[in-house]
Amino acid sequence: MSSPDSTIASSGPFPLEIIEQIVYYLSHDWINLDGQIEPSPRIFRNWRRIRGVARYATVNKVWQVAVERETFAELRLDLGRLAEADVILNGVPRRQKYVGAIRLNVVLPLKDGKRGNRALQDTFEAFLSTLSHWTPGPPVKLCLDAYDLTKEGYREKPWLRVSRSCPKLEDPERVLRYGPVNVVTELDMESNRLVGRPMSAVAVCTFLARLPAAKNVSINWRDSRGYAHAESRKAFSQALNNVTHAIDYFQIAGTYSLPNCQRPARQPDQSEAGPDELSQSLGIISQRVRNIDLCEVAVSDDIFLQYDLPPEIASPAHWARLENFFLQYTPVTPSGKWLFYRDPSAPDVERAAIIADPAVQRRYLVAARAALEMPLLQSMLLVAYERCNDAFNCDWHTFCYYREGARAVWSSSSGFVPNDEVLAAWREVPRKYLDDTELEVVISDDEHAA
Repeated sequence: MSSPDSTIASSGPFPLEIIEQIVYYLSHDWINLDGQIEPSPRIFRNWRRIRGVARYATVNKVWQVAVERETFAELRLDLGRLAEADVILNGVPRRQKYVGAIRLNVVLPLKDGKRGNRALQDTFEAFLSTLSHWTPGPPVKLCLDAYDLTKEGYREKPWLRVSRSCPKLEDPERVLRYGPVNVVTELDMESNRLVGRPMSAVAVCTFLARLPAAKNVSINWRDSRGYAHAESRKAFSQALNNVTHAIDYFQIAGTYSLPNCQRPARQPDQSEAGPDELSQSLGIISQRVRNIDLCEVAVSDDIFLQYDLPPEIASPAHWARLENFFLQYTPVTPSGKWLFYRDPSAPDVERAAIIADPAVQRRYLVAARAALEMPLLQSMLLVAYERCNDAFNCDWHTFCYYREGARAVWSSSSGFVPNDEVLAAWREVPRKYLDDTELEVVISDDEHAA
């Protein structure tokens, strides 16, 4: 008996491409944000898929294939619909190859933290249970989001949301015991970052550990300076250590809360209490990726793995795959040490210029030593921004290294100048990998010099 795909040639009076276009327009319409098709002048509308398309699959087998391709191209799943997907997709495995994107929504009960944790646990487990049976095929993009459900059964509007704790897994080890899902090649959380309810980054990394084919990864992390700061960083570090597969693009979009905008006029004598586990874990992750992008993340120099490492990870630091390293770090280290502060020698300290602590020189130095172990490195950007006085003025300290042209640029609002040891260390990088090419050095007060 011939399969539906084998009947494509007998598509009647229309070529298959025409039928697919007809099905596309039958299955889409302009939808209001409240899900209604009726036009409304007060709200925006999106061109989205509508319900009721399945009835066109009964025309003939060619139409069935076209409708299934369109219907299953993008799935919108939550805990309830995962049970349906298990029957519809696992019951007819050929439909799995039509899936190109999945929007997984974690639906949270409003103002109920414990039930929210349970909803997150159950949703992740149901997803892994359903998709771990799929055979790898075309790439699948997974968009992960979470939102609160109002009493009326609607998604809570983000501008009405009050601050709530992030839902977390009740039993992370149980998630790790599920079989891997080998069809997801991309994990994205942009929608969640913009309008969704924040989720525990520990939970997301635990989930990511069961997606070994995910080569492009973007996750969100809210770092707090509250009482749980150290504990949350340690838990995030441990979750990152569960992610052991190679990744092409790895991004953490952080939201770091500074204690306040009043920087000390004099830097206190304070050193890092010890190795920062999260910075070390990020450094280890960077050894398995091609491109790493860390935005608004508080790190110590341990991210460059140039210090003594624990025995279990004591192999020499080497980045065999890394091509691009971007780090937008906070002006405060994980222990609370300020990297930039007002010049204490100025007559008016309140109006004094911002200067860099000697620790910034050290950061550039250890970065250069790490770059000597990055044979494929194309660029490294280290950026620190801080907006304090108003929305339009900020202090910045930027370093950029480009393999093309063997160029290093330091630009800052404070007049920062790298010392001789830092310059000597960075000159060794192009000499090692670009046949003794000399480094071009630019020092500027232009924010866009790089």
